[in-house]
Amino acid sequence: MQGHGLWALTCIVEASVTPRGRSGQQIKAVNAAPSDGVIPNAADPFSFTLTLDSIAYTISVAEATNTATNTTVQDLIADINTGFTQAVPVLGGAAIDLTGEVFAFVETDGKIVLSRVTAGTIAFTSAPGTAAVNVLGFQ
Repeated sequence: MQGHGLWALTCIVEASVTPRGRSGQQIKAVNAAPSDGVIPNAADPFSFTLTLDSIAYTISVAEATNTATNTTVQDLIADINTGFTQAVPVLGGAAIDLTGEVFAFVETDGKIVLSRVTAGTIAFTSAPGTAAVNVLGFQ
């Protein structure tokens, strides 16, 4: 859904099975991510908001200069998952590690999936036209 100049995707599901065999909820990108894993012209670093249940976090992903050495989309997935280790609550507070709550992976069609590890809701929000929307494929 779109509102207030932001793109937001929300998924509320009781259970699903991911390729890693974990139960959780997922948001799948609409478009495939770059196969070389490079984020061109990204801000330093680019970020998006990930909301787990009712708590919003800013997730920062390696900037273009750091993704320039990527050679596969799996490298980009590693960059996103690294971003989950330093999630900053939007309402303030110290960065926390969300890897016990959420992880990213790529499906065989090249689309990135953000998946909950535990039951609950997951939502992705980013301003239109940003790298998080345009390059990662979440539109």
